[in-house]
Amino acid sequence: MKKNIYAFLFLILVISSCKLKEDTTGPDTDKPGAISTTIKVLTPNGNEVLSEGSSYQITWSGTGTSHVKIQYSVDNGTSWSLIVDSLKNTGVYSWFPIPNTISNQCRVQVTSVDGKSTDASDNVFSIIRNSNQSLKISSPKEKEEWEGGSAKQIKWFSSGIDSVKIEYTTNNGIRWNLVAVDKKNTGIYYWEPVPNTPSTLARVRIMDAKDGEPSSESELFNILPEPKIKVLAPNGGERIISNTSRKIEWISENIENVKLAYTTNNGFNWVVIKESVPSTGFYTWDPVPNANSQLCKIRVFDAKDGEPSDVSDSTFTITNQITQTLEVTSPNGNERWQAGTNQQITWRSSGIAKVKIDFTSNNGLTWNTIIDKLANTGAYEWNVPNSFSTQCLIRITDADDGDPVDQSNGLFRIVPKPELAVLSPNGGETWTAGKTDTIKWKSTGVENVTIEYTPNNGINWFTIIEKTPSSGSYVTSFSTAGTQFKIRITDKENGSPQDESDGTFTVTPEPKIVVLEPNGKEEWYSGSSNNIKWTSTNIENVKIEYTTNNGASWSVIISSTPSTGVYAWKNIPSNISSLQCRIRVSDAIDGIPSDVSDENFSILTYGVQLIKVTKPNGGESWVAGSTQVITWDAAGIQNVKIEYTLNNGIQWNVITNSTPSTGYFTWAQIPTTSSTNCKIRISDAADNSPSDESDQFFTIEPEPIIKVITPKGGEVWTSGTTQEIRWESQNVANVKIEYTTDAGANWNTIIGSTPSIGYFVWKSIPNINSLQCRIRISDAADGNPFAVSENNFQISNQVTQSIRVTSPNGGENWRERQSQAIKWDSQGITSVNIEFTTNNGNTWTSIVTNHLSSGSYQWQIPAGINSIQCKVRVSDAADNDPSDESNSSFSIQLTPEITKINFPTNGANIIAGEQINIQWVSKGIRKVRIRYNRNDLTQTADWFTLVDSVDNSGSFPTTFKHDPLATTYVVEISATDGSASLLSGSFKVLPPPSVTLIAPNGGEQWLVSKRDAAPTDLINYHPYEIKWKATNAEKVKIEWSTNGGGKWYTVPDAESTENDGSFIWAPGRIVKDFDTNGNPIVPDSSDNCLIRISSSGGASDMSNDVFSIHKSKKIRIKYPNSGEDFYPPEDLTNPKASKNWPMLIDWTSYAVTSVNIYYSLDNGVTWKALATNYQSTGAFAWDFVFGALAESRISTQGLIKIEDAALESPTLPPGKRIWDVNDVPFWLNIKKTSGKVIPLENQIKSSIKK
Repeated sequence: MKKNIYAFLFLILVISSCKLKEDTTGPDTDKPGAISTTIKVLTPNGNEVLSEGSSYQITWSGTGTSHVKIQYSVDNGTSWSLIVDSLKNTGVYSWFPIPNTISNQCRVQVTSVDGKSTDASDNVFSIIRNSNQSLKISSPKEKEEWEGGSAKQIKWFSSGIDSVKIEYTTNNGIRWNLVAVDKKNTGIYYWEPVPNTPSTLARVRIMDAKDGEPSSESELFNILPEPKIKVLAPNGGERIISNTSRKIEWISENIENVKLAYTTNNGFNWVVIKESVPSTGFYTWDPVPNANSQLCKIRVFDAKDGEPSDVSDSTFTITNQITQTLEVTSPNGNERWQAGTNQQITWRSSGIAKVKIDFTSNNGLTWNTIIDKLANTGAYEWNVPNSFSTQCLIRITDADDGDPVDQSNGLFRIVPKPELAVLSPNGGETWTAGKTDTIKWKSTGVENVTIEYTPNNGINWFTIIEKTPSSGSYVTSFSTAGTQFKIRITDKENGSPQDESDGTFTVTPEPKIVVLEPNGKEEWYSGSSNNIKWTSTNIENVKIEYTTNNGASWSVIISSTPSTGVYAWKNIPSNISSLQCRIRVSDAIDGIPSDVSDENFSILTYGVQLIKVTKPNGGESWVAGSTQVITWDAAGIQNVKIEYTLNNGIQWNVITNSTPSTGYFTWAQIPTTSSTNCKIRISDAADNSPSDESDQFFTIEPEPIIKVITPKGGEVWTSGTTQEIRWESQNVANVKIEYTTDAGANWNTIIGSTPSIGYFVWKSIPNINSLQCRIRISDAADGNPFAVSENNFQISNQVTQSIRVTSPNGGENWRERQSQAIKWDSQGITSVNIEFTTNNGNTWTSIVTNHLSSGSYQWQIPAGINSIQCKVRVSDAADNDPSDESNSSFSIQLTPEITKINFPTNGANIIAGEQINIQWVSKGIRKVRIRYNRNDLTQTADWFTLVDSVDNSGSFPTTFKHDPLATTYVVEISATDGSASLLSGSFKVLPPPSVTLIAPNGGEQWLVSKRDAAPTDLINYHPYEIKWKATNAEKVKIEWSTNGGGKWYTVPDAESTENDGSFIWAPGRIVKDFDTNGNPIVPDSSDNCLIRISSSGGASDMSNDVFSIHKSKKIRIKYPNSGEDFYPPEDLTNPKASKNWPMLIDWTSYAVTSVNIYYSLDNGVTWKALATNYQSTGAFAWDFVFGALAESRISTQGLIKIEDAALESPTLPPGKRIWDVNDVPFWLNIKKTSGKVIPLENQIKSSIKK
């Protein structure tokens, strides 16, 4: 073995010592003598145990390749993750850190870079959890520059950690912001987008999400402003003559050089104008190419990597030809045209002889021709059809060749004839001023209404609300009283229809109470008497209460007293001593209205000192360094001491040792230490008693901070343009923004107060020219704190052309075949060209050329577009300069369409309560709404929502309830945004299945049939009928139990039997499986049997009580059975039942319907019948009377025999039937009586029961 190893090592040394001639093309294994590529993994090769976060030497042998790729797998080779993509073939690689993907199914794979040879570990090894926790950030690195809005990878090494929490700071740790929480510890996180908060003090912090330890912070790195480019000119609509010069203009941020290109086919192809020019904001394009196109655009992008970029918002024209124009002017969006009326369609055009007019009621999904060829007069009178819709557009095209074309900029509506009627108040009602009531009405075809009222029967009308949805109700109240009120409701949009109350209604005066005394600051004393005073309106009796805790609880002084305006409160309770007393006076009927003392007054006990802190008393937020007023209530105290705590009383700090107890104190300089556990304590300055402190914590907020971010200096802003001012702030609610043009000598207000959200859009920069401009931002409340731009920037009033795309500008979701408004801002531009791209600017397609730069163009999006990388570019039509494109991509998706509902189908029957899956086919829809309707599709009230919004998976599980009044149902599936909908066919919802077991239902006695007995064998074959009623079930399952339901067995042939209400079963006859003792495995004999019947719909029922199944019939005589002695009655004329007469024969039986009863007086030698076919009730009374004989014992060998009457066919002979005889003979005696023999018909029969 050693010899073989030495030989192998020697061979490796020989090979490695050989120097081959370098061949950059690599080895060719097809050539004779070529060196083949081989790879062999040496370690890890199976059974090794590696710890996460540690390092390990991967080794291999390899020939015929200069570089290798190394991967690892944690699922035994099902998938592979990259360790290193291209590594010099040295045979060894230090793997660090080992990932924290814990697994015992790991392998390493080494592959030659040409892919011709690969090898993996022969067996799996393990990566285990490292018991030592560690964490180290590897990216971002120190001073690394990350651009705002970009995507970056945060990386770290760790061990012993399952999940991490990631944060970042832009102020060196003063404040941390969350990036991700409870993120699985993969060692990498894709941070997208990096926040656009420029900073040189940025750090990333990562910690164990479980307990925060261990943690790691990155070194300081830079977040740069997000690079921006905005094409200004040409930006769409311009008309540029070939071979002239044209200025391309743009604005940019954080970009050194730009690349310029143009397209003449709306972005399908791009031609480079200049590979790289300094991003100064303009470039003279000379000459404009000799092209003839309306689909031209300019693209400006970062020369370094192509991002960011911008394209002309719209196409412009390079041409020397006269162009045709067409623009729809009415309807152009938001009109409400009533069906059946005549309306004017109008347009503007040039160079067009005849036009074609089309109409759509579904936002362009389908179009209907109004008129095919019409002389171009600019107007057409249209009789509006009865196509009620909110999705209407008009399209006008050149009738000759369909180009140009234009359509309504926005959707208009076709509505039915409106109706409106006031329901309440409609005359005779009585409302109360100050109390709310509901105005009610009904309407059709009215979207919004104006509601008015008159207090003088129509002489004057006053508006309650100018515009509110016509929902049928509106809650309001009146402040004045009167008897001549009416309500009038009008269609807001059209002024008609209109309706008012049929008659007048009354508004009674508003009840009112005002407490006059005590109303604050009074000092009353317990035990004394004082007058409570108030004024009232429209109040008969009042209830008077008092509080001693500022309203936390109230005590009744008197429940009802006439509202005379004064009440003598005698003997104020002696147990009251409080500074927080108030009086409440309210209507004694319902407590409304009411009034309370405006401020607290005192009820004191003579000689008692009191003090109460009232502000701050909990919940206040005071800013560090600000001035605040401390207030309190006190009695019997001349001077107070005031202290504060920042730590809930652990330590108190003196504000003032003594100040007059005036009830307020100005705290001039709140400490700069912020805390949420602050309180104030006030005490008697003489002896610190009494004292009181804030009831709850108040907060001292950190000092406010403001920092100007943009403009920071060096920028050039053009007069009349719009620019964004940016800043950072802390603890500042609103800011004031100013600018200076003389380095701060004078300041001009841009806005006096605006929310401190970090940015403000400065529109229409003033017409000035200065190099000494700065921005100052200050707290709008008091001017402090404030911040100023670090350096001067420039405002220039030189006339420049500019274009800025405003919509779509990134993130929008548009649809194919829809009409959308492309919008832009422009300056110095007459006409624009508009283009779009579906591949993020690789190619551009013209939308319109030489379009008037009105700021808006209604784009009919072509069919079939489905992309998330769409942009729009608008450029100056004259020379493509300036131009601008969408800042970010937006999406154009397929038009939402629901093509088919697979279930429920037309005519389907659905069982109520049974889950079904509604199934459909659709496209271009993310979420759907599903609802159903019963009977009448025209009634909105009949629609019931199953789910308001759910992912469009094509299937939705649900159940339906049965409505006995509904004949049919339909389901509607619609996109949640209303873009598409479809109705199913009509189906029925049947009542839920029900099962009622009729027999056996308890107490029955059944017999087991003999195995394999034929149905004709009535002796051994015992069939029984199981009966039930079941609804809405085609099949039922029948089961039986022998232990009261503890275990169930399926009745043979009844796993799924027809629901016909009857099933014949002979229990036990087919039991064929027996244990080793010969007993049937399924029990066939029990007194605890039950039958259960169930349907597939979940309905079931079982026997109400147990019944019996046994192998054979049984009869057992219980009495007489012990040698009893029987005597007849003494008086036959008046027989009286006694203990031994009549003879009460008692027996038990099983599966015996009727019996024959016999007696014998000679021990069974002869038998005489007592009863035949007698119902086997278990009791029979024998009144044995044999006549007037001398007293004697007639027999000592009496027997009773009870025999199955055996009514089956064929019947059994008596000797073959089931029977029983008493075990011990009885004695029968005859006594002499004085009467006659009692006739048989008068003898006592079976009236005496067991």
